[in-house]
Amino acid sequence: MGNSKHSAGCQFPARDGAEPFPFPTVGQAAQRLLDALDELAEGSGGFSGWENAAGRAAGDAVEEARHELRTLLERPRALPEPAIFEKVFRSPPVQRAAESMGWRGLAEAIWRAAYEGE
Repeated sequence: MGNSKHSAGCQFPARDGAEPFPFPTVGQAAQRLLDALDELAEGSGGFSGWENAAGRAAGDAVEEARHELRTLLERPRALPEPAIFEKVFRSPPVQRAAESMGWRGLAEAIWRAAYEGE
């Protein structure tokens, strides 16, 4: 198998036309990384005790990061999407309610509270 880019699945297909590559959201990329880590560790019980190619212990740190990533993705609104915020922020009810309260500040305060789980 080796460690070539091809065997690692790093070859992107050629794209016809001028359409740019569709970048994932942070949440989508995080979920994809977690899925890849889960697949890599499948059948081994996790990364604890694994070593890197230089022979240094690296598995425990990977396992901790994997657990943290899973926890973040399970939290409601752990990774808020800017496009969703802008849609809510520009909605007529929010605009009307915030006219006298500093609408952008109000919207950001609500977003921050939702993000922090308050």
